[in-house]
Amino acid sequence: QARQDSKTQGKQGQVKTYYFDYLPQVDWIICAGIYQDELEAPVRQLRLAVLLSALVALCLVALLALLFGRSLTLPLVRLGAAFHDIAEGEGDLTRRLPAKGRDEIGLLAASFNRFADTLHGLFLRVRGSVGDTRKQSEALSSNMTESAAATNELTATIKSIEKNVESQDALEEKTAKQNERVGLVARGIVE
Repeated sequence: QARQDSKTQGKQGQVKTYYFDYLPQVDWIICAGIYQDELEAPVRQLRLAVLLSALVALCLVALLALLFGRSLTLPLVRLGAAFHDIAEGEGDLTRRLPAKGRDEIGLLAASFNRFADTLHGLFLRVRGSVGDTRKQSEALSSNMTESAAATNELTATIKSIEKNVESQDALEEKTAKQNERVGLVARGIVE
C-alpha cells in the first residue's frame, strides 16, 4: 500500500496538505486535501479552551486560598490585637473573642476568654482591696489626727500641772519661810 502526503502553498499563501492512497482492487487513487489552518483550527480552539479553563481554575484556587487564609489569620490577628491592648494597659477586660468551632483557633480564643475572665476577676479583687485599704488608711489617718490632738492636749495639761506644782513648791517654800519667821517672831514675843 503506497500512502503519500504532500504540502503545497495556495494562491493566498495558505498551506494545503494532500493525502494520496492507491486502491489496487478498483485501480483507483484516492486523494484528499485540506488547508493546514482548517486542520489545526480544532487544536487551537482546544488549546484556547484549556488555557482559559486553567486560568479560571487558577483564579478560583487563588480566591479560595485567600478566603481560607483570611479565615485562619483574621482570628489570630484579633487575638494578637487583644493581647497587645492588654499588654499596653488599655485592654477592655470585658471584651471577649468569638470562640467558634473546635479547631485550634477556636480553642485558642476560648483560652483567651478564660484568661481575660481570670484577669478581670483579679483586677476587680485588687480594686476592692485598694478601696478597702484606702478606707482603712483614711480611718487610721483620722485616728492619728485625733491621737495627735489628744497628745497635744495631754502635753499642755502636763505642762500646766508642772507649772502648778512648781508654783505650789515655791508657795510652800515661801509659806515655810514665813512660818519660820512667824515662829521666830512668836518666840521673840514669848521670850
